[in-house]
Amino acid sequence: MENGPVINRKETCARHPNSAADRRRDPRSHPVSVVLDTDMGNDIDDALALVMLHSLQDAGECEILGVALSKDSPWAAVYTGLLNRFCGRPQIPLGAVRDGPTKDEGKFIRQIAETLGAGHSTKEPEDAVVLLRRLLASCEDQSVVVITIGFLTNLSRLMDSPPDDISPMDGMELFSRKVQHVCSMAGCFRPGKTIGGDSGNPEYNIRTDISAARNFFHRFPGTVTFSGFEVGASILFPGDFIEKALEENPCDPVASAYASFLPMPYDRPSWDQSVVLHAVRPDHAYFDVSEPGRVNVAPDGRTSFIPDGHGRHRYLILREEMIPVIIRDMLALCSMKLSAGSPPVASDASALQL
Repeated sequence: MENGPVINRKETCARHPNSAADRRRDPRSHPVSVVLDTDMGNDIDDALALVMLHSLQDAGECEILGVALSKDSPWAAVYTGLLNRFCGRPQIPLGAVRDGPTKDEGKFIRQIAETLGAGHSTKEPEDAVVLLRRLLASCEDQSVVVITIGFLTNLSRLMDSPPDDISPMDGMELFSRKVQHVCSMAGCFRPGKTIGGDSGNPEYNIRTDISAARNFFHRFPGTVTFSGFEVGASILFPGDFIEKALEENPCDPVASAYASFLPMPYDRPSWDQSVVLHAVRPDHAYFDVSEPGRVNVAPDGRTSFIPDGHGRHRYLILREEMIPVIIRDMLALCSMKLSAGSPPVASDASALQL
């Protein structure tokens, strides 16, 4: 793997589609339109990332258009609906992968949904590709930022989707026309960090569906910013924050899930939260950004970066001195919901908008 020099941070912001001068002056005047694709239930960072997006929407910095789920368990949608309701937005549309990877229930999505009264909904969520086509077709051109914090299954299938009654455009044209930028927690670009024996290359989100990752990243003609394994692995979310949140509200669906994922107390890498911060706040200089290039996904899922002045890919670079700032802002966003979220208990699953 070859790493090129870091480009000027101001230059990066100027090129980022969400960092125009007017938005730097007041981000609330131009909130980022976000579509989130997540493998909710495989790790706890997905839940924390979604909470942060809700807080950023409260602050007027973004709008969550919809959530696509790449984990093929019905409990992923049930838990995500519960979390959205807890954060005050049960109306956010959800789409679920069909015949996708990781069909298990994970360590917390079913447990927390049943404990907090959500139960298993008989209402099947919309197919993720149909949801994505519908959301994008309704948006202005070059207006959407897609954040991927799971597998690339849904986006790969979207790219291959044919025209239909939703849009006369095929998936490639629809995605390229409507999406201004993709921010993806995927790959590994500066090896060295190891978490639980995992060195991050091939990285989990890629190696779980390698063919989808290769199809999407190699074919999508738009810009992609990668947040590699090494970034989130260096930013540990403090478990003591969760312990305090549970003391305040034992029914908090995110803090409860965190406590169920691994034995407490523990600090967990912030893979997904990191990419959310950059996607919505690209001009906050949380990270440096690589020179342009092309990310190659090998047949075994390993990623490499090839510098190319005409390339459409970049990756985030973490400076050690920014870690306390990033953790501070993550906790500030999470505390907006985990300290003051509405009671999540529903009398039946039909109360949760799926």
